[in-house]
Amino acid sequence: MIELGTDVNSFVAKIGHELISGDITTIQVNVGRKCDLSCNHCHLGCGPERKEMMTASVMETIINVVRYGYFQTVDITGGAPELNDNLPYFIRSLSPYDVNIILRTNLTALYSRPAVMDLLPDKKISIYASLHCYLESHVSGSTNNEVYGYSIKCLKQLNELGYGVDDELKLTLVYNPAGAALPGCQKELEEKYRRHFRLTNGIEFTNLIALNNLPVGNFRSNLLKDGVLEKYQKTLEDGYNPDTVENLMCRRQICVDWDGSLYDCDFNLAMGAQLDLPCPQHINAFRKPCLMWRRIVTGDYCFGCTAGAGSSCGGSICKG
Repeated sequence: MIELGTDVNSFVAKIGHELISGDITTIQVNVGRKCDLSCNHCHLGCGPERKEMMTASVMETIINVVRYGYFQTVDITGGAPELNDNLPYFIRSLSPYDVNIILRTNLTALYSRPAVMDLLPDKKISIYASLHCYLESHVSGSTNNEVYGYSIKCLKQLNELGYGVDDELKLTLVYNPAGAALPGCQKELEEKYRRHFRLTNGIEFTNLIALNNLPVGNFRSNLLKDGVLEKYQKTLEDGYNPDTVENLMCRRQICVDWDGSLYDCDFNLAMGAQLDLPCPQHINAFRKPCLMWRRIVTGDYCFGCTAGAGSSCGGSICKG
């Protein structure tokens, strides 16, 4: 098998044509690789030792781009975004504009940054919170023994602020399978989480999304270590669902890395596969017309977004 990320032909051959973007409605911003956790499923290999961090100068360029009304959504991710000291400035600067702002959090980092937490409801920031199982034993096995406890404390604080309770304060839980398998039905997973949290902790949330793990970063390394990389890749390819292709996230978004470099998606970012030339390669050269109808860079790992019900930063692509 050709090493993942080097073969751009098998995916294109499977879908029958090159993948072309449409209008760009979302800008996803990776504000750094530093994280308080080192999770087995992290596709970016983030952790406490990472130093990469977006500067206020790069953020200012992004703010200027958003100011022109090019986007409906600004999706802030990391690493743990809360560990970037410039995050409050970034959120405050974006909030006057007519965009939906999403903050992706692992909950433990947010719990340790009360100043950030207190800022979020005032600015009506939507929260996407990673908690890949409602059972403590499963969460502890993927990170460390304290993660589950701090996650529950953070969810309770968010409920107290109105998240998951007030219709305007969206709290989305994010599920990733712990091993080399596709997630179950997103709707059924949400029902399990909701029933468990209401009974055990009195916690409420708005909805849950399920993500496929793509074979890159830490997850790929663990698949290799366990000797199941090729088997998992075959699972993804055999699970290809043509109904997912129209709504793949890469067709309607652009990703900005911590240094301002531009990518089609967070997984291409992880693989270091920048936009197809002659598209601009840096946010300083951003031109929306140059990014619409571009050829999207693909690799074998892209089957992770088209397998089963599909996967995007918003969860399953095919509902039901």
